[in-house]
Amino acid sequence: MPGRKKKSSDSRIASLRLQNDEYNRIYREWRIEHKEDYGFYVSGEQDLITWQSGQGFVTDSPEAAERSALSVLSSIIGKTLVIYTLLNLACFIFTYSARMCGLPVSPGKGGTFRGDETPALIAAYAVNIGVRILPQFYLLSKVKMPAKLFIPLKVEDKPLFAAAIPMALFILGLTSVLSGFVNVELSLAGMDPSYTIWLPRTPGHRVMSILLTTFILPIISETIHRGVFLHILRQFGDGCALIFTSIIAGLTGMNVYAFMVTFAFSLVTGFFVMRTGSILTAYAMRIVISGGSYLLTYIRLGGVKTDDYLLVSLIAMFLCVTVGLAVITAFLQRHSKNISMMFFDMYVPSRDKLMCMATCPWIIIWIALTAMYVITTSTLLG
Repeated sequence: MPGRKKKSSDSRIASLRLQNDEYNRIYREWRIEHKEDYGFYVSGEQDLITWQSGQGFVTDSPEAAERSALSVLSSIIGKTLVIYTLLNLACFIFTYSARMCGLPVSPGKGGTFRGDETPALIAAYAVNIGVRILPQFYLLSKVKMPAKLFIPLKVEDKPLFAAAIPMALFILGLTSVLSGFVNVELSLAGMDPSYTIWLPRTPGHRVMSILLTTFILPIISETIHRGVFLHILRQFGDGCALIFTSIIAGLTGMNVYAFMVTFAFSLVTGFFVMRTGSILTAYAMRIVISGGSYLLTYIRLGGVKTDDYLLVSLIAMFLCVTVGLAVITAFLQRHSKNISMMFFDMYVPSRDKLMCMATCPWIIIWIALTAMYVITTSTLLG
């Protein structure tokens, strides 16, 4: 079969042009080193593709190489997500069973809690951090991605980085207005709206609870979604990485009502991370949203009358939308070139990549387990 000249796969990933030279060098080396499994890399020096009867495209075909790498990586990601969902399911079953036995193992609705708050706070830290971190150990042990790749710190686009917080305020205000206050506030803060937040009685415990909810968990979540998943998948194209990462973020939230909100927020945050070149952008945006969500929910549970809470919430949301929109508009007028980024398909069409991910057995198992978790929790908690 006659050959055709192929461009390097690096040249098709627009976001890599926005990263520094060190990042691109390490990223290329990582892909080449694992080219035979999940590291998709095509050299521009290749100029021949071949077809072998009974086997299809062989080594020199970029289409075959991309499909093979995505298939293997989909299986690894699927197993990681299955571990995450099983851990959440096990924690829920244990907590629910203990509560049915009368043990004060977790906060109840309305922020109330019976018993000693110290072990409960320790358990909250251990469970919330553990279910997020443990599956990532498995994922990173398989893909062997260096930390400099999934935690890129250097900001390459400072004007856009400065616009990240106003954008986060705009997202917080807009999504809260459109989707209703309570569910959106809690889901964006990473909490199950079936429970609401826990307000410890003592100041020390309360500070530790706020630290966990508004800083630690958002940073861990962003490291996972806009760090590990995004940077592993960007080798298949920016659009692919953004969409797949956002779908994963939406489903791992295990909240049907907040899926679209989480999906949209993930798209925006992922774009900002790619465009600025730094995960610090995601940290800043998520902390602002989690902090604002926690504050409004705290006011609601702190004894404020419903009418007063609604008034405060409306004023806060109006200010977030107004300030955010004004700053973003001013930014676009001065730095419109700083926000544009071309998205290129690699060698396999995006719809085929989506089917490759969706038909992976481990991804199917994960989606089924997620559905079972949502149905179980909704049924038992009423």
